[in-house]
Amino acid sequence: MPELSIIIVSFNTRDLLRKCLESVEIAAADINHEIIVIDNASSDDSVGMVRSSFSSIKVHENDHNVGFPRAVNQGIKSSSTTGFIALINSDTVVPDDIFTIFIDYLEKNDKVAMVGPQLVGKDGRMQDSAGYKPSLTAALRQIAGLGTLRGTPRGLKIRAKQKEGIQSVDWLAGTCIVIKQKVVDQVGLLDDKHFMYAEDIEYGLRLRRAGWQLHLLPHIRVVHYGGASSTTVAPINLLWLGSYFCIASSLGQLKGFRYCLFGLFLTTSLFVRFLTVLALKLTTQGRQRFQTKDSELFAYTRTALHLSLHNTEYAYSFCSELEAKYRGTSLKVSI
Repeated sequence: MPELSIIIVSFNTRDLLRKCLESVEIAAADINHEIIVIDNASSDDSVGMVRSSFSSIKVHENDHNVGFPRAVNQGIKSSSTTGFIALINSDTVVPDDIFTIFIDYLEKNDKVAMVGPQLVGKDGRMQDSAGYKPSLTAALRQIAGLGTLRGTPRGLKIRAKQKEGIQSVDWLAGTCIVIKQKVVDQVGLLDDKHFMYAEDIEYGLRLRRAGWQLHLLPHIRVVHYGGASSTTVAPINLLWLGSYFCIASSLGQLKGFRYCLFGLFLTTSLFVRFLTVLALKLTTQGRQRFQTKDSELFAYTRTALHLSLHNTEYAYSFCSELEAKYRGTSLKVSI
């Protein structure tokens, strides 16, 4: 049996997928491994490219986009490892030694279930790679800008600095992680109620509740071509925001007034960020860096306020409506 199963979910990323697979094959060359590509109904012949250029790789072709966590679960179910599972986004390029380092670290640390790297964009800028449990304290820290927390469009995350060393976090970005198979057997698969984006937060918090640790290894850098700009706000990102409020209510155990207060803290941080971006866009450098429409940034803040002032049932119905729109042809959402 392979020591490592590498699962890659693909959706219309053929050229990036090729780069990803080339880097993954080099990184796993000295490890007994298998690579499984789950294609979520790509229309750019990603499947044909894999089958013609990477004949040893297993490919599962979905006839429609089933969402990220469900596709990952398909890969986990079809894997044959008893050792470790790696989840890699198709728009990443991994370093040559990543799997050797991650597996060695997990083998030496019994209490650690999952490890992840520092993500960087193609321009070398660090991306948010991990985060903390939704809480009133975390939301307050985001407003104050304390520590390494940042007010990004996708909530409370952490940008690790290499000098800070290995960090224990509540969740790791599902862009690139390695987890012990025995942990998956114990805790279960990803929650496919979250169509995309928030499943890594939910799973990380579930691991933490089961007594496991998650470590961010910032000295390992992975190039992530997607999500390079922390100011990109597309309608589908609103699904992340709604899911984040759902997680705050369920695993974060924020109910009633505490749920509302958490949302208002988060809304405040997003509004301050919105005003900051507006000010920066008055400069030439700012206009080049922040290309997202002001209306989209404000819509994100306004949505957070709407979610704050309604109950958790509203957040769940909000996510259901967005998912239905995403699965169809329209991404426009009334907020």
